Amino acid sequence: MDQFNCKCCQKPLYTKDEISENLCSECARKIHPTFFCIYHPENKATGICNQCNKPLCDDCRIDQQDPNTNKIITLCQECAKFFLKEYYYCAWEDKSIFFYQRFWMTWKEIVFHPTEFYNRLPRVADKTSALTFAYLSSAHFFFLLALVVSSGKIPSLPYFMMGTLGLIWVTMMWLILVPMTLYFSAVIHHLGILLQFKRRDFHQTFRVIGYANAMQVLEGVPIINLIAGIWYVIIVVIGLKRVQKLSKWQAVLSIILIPTLMILLLLGFIFYASTVFF
Repeated sequence: MDQFNCKCCQKPLYTKDEISENLCSECARKIHPTFFCIYHPENKATGICNQCNKPLCDDCRIDQQDPNTNKIITLCQECAKFFLKEYYYCAWEDKSIFFYQRFWMTWKEIVFHPTEFYNRLPRVADKTSALTFAYLSSAHFFFLLALVVSSGKIPSLPYFMMGTLGLIWVTMMWLILVPMTLYFSAVIHHLGILLQFKRRDFHQTFRVIGYANAMQVLEGVPIINLIAGIWYVIIVVIGLKRVQKLSKWQAVLSIILIPTLMILLLLGFIFYASTVFF
């Protein structure tokens, strides 16, 4: 076999990919901004796969922590399937673990180690797991609410919300409100991402919001629920940043952009109505 050298540093080339590019992996990474994505030729490459040296754009690259070296590496979709097969893991989605045990394993990781959790969260189009986790998280709050309502010790409540009827009413609220609020939040946040001209997968946004609902467990605890609300926002920012590959401020903007626009539209409508009718 003929000897080939890197056209930049003259280092001997050994792999087939290196020989075809006439660049060693180190030189390829140094000059990667001049490359275009191998999957999307219209997009300029922003990274090189650490395994196969393919130039990748933002939509194709996967930046993950190498479980062996703890360094951030860039991978293409194909290499990620093999190299990080055992790295992506979510206890809640591991059906070999007892139901309630995997819930608390996942809950503790989300609350105390959100960055690690979202780094390892499998990038799959599975909204059911996130939805069922959100259901179980909110069930703790609704259970406390059901006990208070069914006790009949709140005189201001109408009769149909007391006793057994109250228990049925709370259960119906739980079954309906959880998916409604989860989908609404995911749509609002994903629109915030799209308005920044970032093409991202809605399923991943939904999963970020669904697992962030772990804070619902603390919703019924006075004072702590205020801290839980703030921590929920921080967890969502971390999740969007890690899963959707956004910067910190892009993740923050995706949360506040649509609500801010809605408030401005509402204020504009009120101002317009006041000038026309009054």
